[in-house]
Amino acid sequence: LKNRWIEINEANIAMGEAPNSVENIEGSPYNPENFITGKIYINGQKSQEHVFLRYNMLNDEIEIKDSAYDTSETKAVIKDPEIYAQVGNTTYIFAPYRGSNEKGGYFAFMKAGNYYDLYKKSTVEFIPFKTTTAYSGSQAAKFKKTDKYYMVNKQGNFFRLPTSKNKLLRVMDEHKEKLAEYIELNKIKLETEGDIIAVFNYYNLLLANENN
Repeated sequence: LKNRWIEINEANIAMGEAPNSVENIEGSPYNPENFITGKIYINGQKSQEHVFLRYNMLNDEIEIKDSAYDTSETKAVIKDPEIYAQVGNTTYIFAPYRGSNEKGGYFAFMKAGNYYDLYKKSTVEFIPFKTTTAYSGSQAAKFKKTDKYYMVNKQGNFFRLPTSKNKLLRVMDEHKEKLAEYIELNKIKLETEGDIIAVFNYYNLLLANENN
């Protein structure tokens, strides 16, 4: 990605399109922006510690360096479901898609539950600079970030949590009447991460009460 940015930057300058140069792009493809201390685990056992990591949302990679000031070429952690990374306080697991590592991706662990765990998938899309009309001005180049949330059962099956109330209740259908009442009573709009976590916690609580 760094090399591509350099190529884009040089091409933009040569063509007089500085608004698309790296320093003028809003947002970032990285989380966090800079490398921070982290750990690598293999089969649940600590493999590497005191390494420096960050999550590249654009390439869906965990980037790794030996130090925060290492100027050598950035490497990436091998994508394997047996390998997970702790980047600061966030743990990233790799999940295959229909048995394929190539089509799989990284998910950030959010919350644990007795029946389901909560994970987040973050992606970014690069939107180039463009001039609109004389009245509306220009739109800066930017990385647009999108977060999607998933419940994961103890068998490792992922269930996407929609931000539409009706669609969400079809996913959490075991107690949809009580969930609908909870959402209405607490005026939950499902527009924030806090809303998603609140509904997730309540759903796990309902399942726990059902089996006690």
